[in-house]
Amino acid sequence: MSDDKTRDVIQLGARAKSLLEDETLKAAMAAVENEIFVFWKRQPDPVERNRAWEVLQMGEKYRAMLVKFVNDGKISQSDLDRILAA
Repeated sequence: MSDDKTRDVIQLGARAKSLLEDETLKAAMAAVENEIFVFWKRQPDPVERNRAWEVLQMGEKYRAMLVKFVNDGKISQSDLDRILAA
């Protein structure tokens, strides 16, 4: 991986970490998830319940992708540190 690409991955990881720790974003995501969950729980139509469930799963995928970016950034930072120390 080139130095520019490595630095990009590190920066992306840092930004993702900041988002995961942002209290406003966490509150907004929790509120939306709760609203969708309540809709899902009360919805008698199985098609609509399925759609609501899929939306909830997308939120989890979004969060998982941010965690992946954080982890990739940590790995790239470790690799860069090792190269610079050599």
